[in-house]
Amino acid sequence: MSLPTFWPSCLALSSWLLICPPAGAQEPSRTVPDERPSFWQAAAGVVAVNGLTWFYNWHVQRWDWADVGTQSWWANIRHGFTWDDDAYGANQVAHPYHGSLYFNAARSSGYDFWASTPFVAAGSLGWELFTENVRPSLNDLINT
Repeated sequence: MSLPTFWPSCLALSSWLLICPPAGAQEPSRTVPDERPSFWQAAAGVVAVNGLTWFYNWHVQRWDWADVGTQSWWANIRHGFTWDDDAYGANQVAHPYHGSLYFNAARSSGYDFWASTPFVAAGSLGWELFTENVRPSLNDLINT
């Protein structure tokens, strides 16, 4: 940034900061939720994410790796995990995105932060074992 444009930018930022109201802490909620977390609602959310994503991958996209059945399920369980070299978008974007969907399914069902994390692990494990006909990937579990 050159010197002539630097000072107007500083002046604009300073003026904006002066007119902004100060940020304060939010008053704690005085109501205590009376509902317990719903395991079945959270589990259904995780299964729905996997089911709808698999349905799209197989019935719309017709991707070969989404052609699954009981034989591929047992093969995935028997052969164990490997380390895949999938594309960046799959490993670093799609898997974390789906992890957030699993997490939010549990959070919206009443679970707190830490209690929601097992749903992420279960959703990711279910995806790796039951919705792909390639060996399950350890790095996909980690990235999710």
